[in-house]
Amino acid sequence: MIESRSFIRYLKNRWLTCPVCQPPLVGCTDDEIEQLRIAQGVERLPALYVEFMRQMGRSDGGLAKSSDADLSYAVAIKLKSPEVGYALPILRSLGLEQESFVFLSDNTNFIYTFDSRDTQADPLVYSFTENPKVGEPYFVKTEIGSFSGVLVDLVEDCFASGATGGFHF
Repeated sequence: MIESRSFIRYLKNRWLTCPVCQPPLVGCTDDEIEQLRIAQGVERLPALYVEFMRQMGRSDGGLAKSSDADLSYAVAIKLKSPEVGYALPILRSLGLEQESFVFLSDNTNFIYTFDSRDTQADPLVYSFTENPKVGEPYFVKTEIGSFSGVLVDLVEDCFASGATGGFHF
């Protein structure tokens, strides 16, 4: 089992050494995290996500910028709103609107979610992308690993790509 606080502290310190990191890294308040939960209509949030938001949720230094996405509170609070228009229709079409928490999207090509009913501190993450195959479901749901794995990939991509970005979905 992953210890949320120390893992996020390690991740944060590693990200701060990346040349493309744009400090400061600023966390959310517990009230803001609760607002996220309510805005996305889920019953609970996993411990690792809560700790990430506490340490880096308000400003993450551009962690997901290379994917044209954003992990911040200001974006996450809108990801399931009808006004944004990308994530909610996908989740509704698959009957996953209530349990899915959307934490990352470029609002054009992909969404990353976890099942808020998962009681693990480090939940599995699913990507939803458009299916190019005619005659099959319009969206494809793919399990991509754990939330911690997604965060590590985002950070380590900075070093693997020569600090030019390049996290590709």
